[in-house]
Amino acid sequence: VIGGLYMMWLVIPIGLIRKPGVATMVSLIQACISLILPYGNFGLLSFVIYLGPGLAMDGFFLISRHKACCLGCCMVAGAIANTVGTVLVAGLVLVLPIVVLAFLAVVAAISGCVGGFIANMILNRLIKSGFWRRKI
Repeated sequence: VIGGLYMMWLVIPIGLIRKPGVATMVSLIQACISLILPYGNFGLLSFVIYLGPGLAMDGFFLISRHKACCLGCCMVAGAIANTVGTVLVAGLVLVLPIVVLAFLAVVAAISGCVGGFIANMILNRLIKSGFWRRKI
């Protein structure tokens, strides 16, 4: 469930920088950091597990032509990224049965929506406070 909150860290840079490939770049940095830290380290699988959500999120924003500009796209992006990340961990590392994997995917989508919602609130606060100026 915490993964949904974690995915907000992929949505926020897209909303700030608004360039293609931002989520993939952030997830690549996360994968490198995870190899250094004692937690979240899956060895070389870390690159697959961390890059998957970033690629999925960039793919969504590329297809939808949104750039973390509204609540709906932030929530959908968070849901997609968290679902991909959860399925990768549950399938590659934990090797869970399909029924459990499907249940986890639904829970991951819901918590990813929450992360996208929080990311959208943070983006709006940054813009409203004048800390960041959004370019269209």
